[in-house]
Amino acid sequence: MTLPKSVRRVLVTLPVLWVVVSVVFLLIHLVPGDPIAQMLGDGATAADISGLRHSLASIFPSTRSICTNWRGVLHGDLGQSLRLA
Repeated sequence: MTLPKSVRRVLVTLPVLWVVVSVVFLLIHLVPGDPIAQMLGDGATAADISGLRHSLASIFPSTRSICTNWRGVLHGDLGQSLRLA
């Protein structure tokens, strides 16, 4: 018995989506330097950096953070834009 074409497409799309989201998540966390400090610029105080880091939930360990990220993706929440933060 063969699966309908639409079901096969969904079954192929899910692993691709998982890989793409996971790679993007890892790339964001593997970039050298502190992305929060870069977002705020050179004149940012330690309190500003700490406040933004807390509001973006960057204080979680990687495993908890990636689980939180996937939970959001599954619920349609792609997170807060780093550009518009």
